[in-house]
Parts: sequence; C-alpha cells; structure tokens
Amino acid sequence: MARRGQLESYQSRWLRLEFASSDDIPFESGDAYDIVGGVLARRVFKEVGAIRFLQIASNARGVPRFEWKMRCPENFLGFKIDPTSNVFVTLTPKNK
Repeated sequence: MARRGQLESYQSRWLRLEFASSDDIPFESGDAYDIVGGVLARRVFKEVGAIRFLQIASNARGVPRFEWKMRCPENFLGFKIDPTSNVFVTLTPKNK
C-alpha cells in the first residue's frame, strides 16, 4: 500500500507542478545540449573537446545526481545520446 501512496503523491505533484526539488544548471551562449532518459548531455562552449553529462536526480524514483565528463574530438559539430542503448555519437566533419 505504501507504493500506491507514493505513486498517488507523485502524480498529484505533477498535476500541480509542485516539484520536490529543483536544480539550476547554468548555460552560456554556444552551449549545445540533449536530454534523454533522465541524462543531460551538454557541450560547454568554453571547454573545447569535452561533453559534460548529468544524471538528473529524482527523489521520488531514488535516482541520485551524478556528473561525469568525456573527451571528444575538438572539431565535433554535434552529438546525440541514447542512454537506454548505451550509445553516444559525435558528428565530425569529413577529413579530406
């Protein structure tokens, strides 16, 4: 019965847009981002050749906040992520 109460409370808060917590993440002009499956990936314009990842915390689901960084080719144009498939793709210009 406890689980049902948690679910009802979760749904009720969503309907009223009353969140248990919030997280401010600063973005600057030139940053690129993608949010998929509770993971925010972003290229910080000032950090050449790097992507920062943030697993967005969820108290209701017991998911902790977790951050990590990955090196990428310095000339990459964009990226896409699919955490459920464990896939990260960078787009780079074709070498001539």
